[in-house]
Amino acid sequence: MIEILHAIGQGLRYPCYIVLLLLMAVAVIEVGFVIYEAAQRAGSDKVNTVELLHAMRSKTPDAIRAMLDDELFLNRQKLVFSKLLSTADLPEETRLAAAKRMLEGEEDYYHRVVRITDQAGPHVRPAGHADPPRSRRGGPGTWRHRHAVPVHEHCL
Repeated sequence: MIEILHAIGQGLRYPCYIVLLLLMAVAVIEVGFVIYEAAQRAGSDKVNTVELLHAMRSKTPDAIRAMLDDELFLNRQKLVFSKLLSTADLPEETRLAAAKRMLEGEEDYYHRVVRITDQAGPHVRPAGHADPPRSRRGGPGTWRHRHAVPVHEHCL
């Protein structure tokens, strides 16, 4: 009986080595992707919004549009800026209401993105995303939902 078990163990040793080497190769590739992504984020140019806002102060809406076209914003964000610039001749209250509505649209977009990644599972998260310890979902009755403050209340 011992000889049979020893023979089976010897026969399974090489397939186990092969599986172990394959798993190690996958782990090395995954670590490489993480390092590559971190290097890409660290090396990417970021928009200095403070300098950009100071540069916009005395410009016309057309000059501001030209400045924004050269910046590294997403096309969706450039479209929102363009819509805000088209409200420059409206009263202050109307411009503020339009800005709040557009900001709420951006918040809805990001909430949809987070909801999709939450549904995909805990292994898929946007960069910098941390869940509270009580819940992974943000629905009614959860910690995240009770303590959520819309971004537009802080920005405007």
